Amino acid sequence: MPEYGVVPHCKFGDKIVRATFDSTVRIICKAPPAADLGVEYPLEVSLNGVDWSKTGFKFTYYEEPVLTDIIPDSGPESGGTPIYILG
Repeated sequence: MPEYGVVPHCKFGDKIVRATFDSTVRIICKAPPAADLGVEYPLEVSLNGVDWSKTGFKFTYYEEPVLTDIIPDSGPESGGTPIYILG
């Protein structure tokens, strides 16, 4: 695991959140709440909360879709049936 004293962070635009290590090569960040849907925020990571990466990646919030129907609701055991998800 990472060395002692390393505390990962993620920055979504100007909002900073604490991250956790999933392994020695992966961190997990939970996006903070935001009111602006469809806006692209720069996404950066840091191992000390001071020095930030310049990944060029963007993060966008979206309205959670609502599932209204799946057609058909069954098919043959052999599979291969096209399905349509509506929402």
